[in-house]
Amino acid sequence: MMERLDESIHQQTQMQLAEMRSYQMALQSQITPHFLYNTLNTIAAMAKEGGNETIVSTCHNLSKMLRYSSNYDLPKVSLADELAHAIQYLTLLKTRYEELLEYTWSSEGPTDSIEVPRLIIQPLVENSYQHGLSRIAPPWIVSVKVRAWEDGSFKVSVTDNGAGFSAEALGLSSFTIISTAFLSVWKVPEFNTLLK
Repeated sequence: MMERLDESIHQQTQMQLAEMRSYQMALQSQITPHFLYNTLNTIAAMAKEGGNETIVSTCHNLSKMLRYSSNYDLPKVSLADELAHAIQYLTLLKTRYEELLEYTWSSEGPTDSIEVPRLIIQPLVENSYQHGLSRIAPPWIVSVKVRAWEDGSFKVSVTDNGAGFSAEALGLSSFTIISTAFLSVWKVPEFNTLLK
């Protein structure tokens, strides 16, 4: 009887410790972004006083990216918001690499009215940089194109002048392709279900 009571007390204590650890981790995950936003705003204010608009802009772009990435309450966003997030990422890369990086972007169709999962475009752009461009000498060129249709279909194209894929890797005989990543959704019910 005492053995079972001891075991029960031990299990209860372990559960309370696990609950306290979970609560502490949740609290820390809220404090860290808040601290980062405040720190970035402080740096931006100091830079503004010093007349350095590049630092001000960089802090604001990074702060917007962090807010967007860490907002777990919004699993879906507009395609337009997704594109804006990718452009902020490219703007930060441009600030870092200056004339070594050029980027363009375009958007067609009703991108404001199409909901998509957060963080579907920026990772494509990041992969373009990390896997396509980092292996070649600059200048680096990235193009992001988004096309949306009234029926909810959309296409995202991220193209760069990077290393690309060898013909052998693609099972082709004689040429190298420019690095390209595509994401297309053509009104697929499973995708729409996934978004809910």
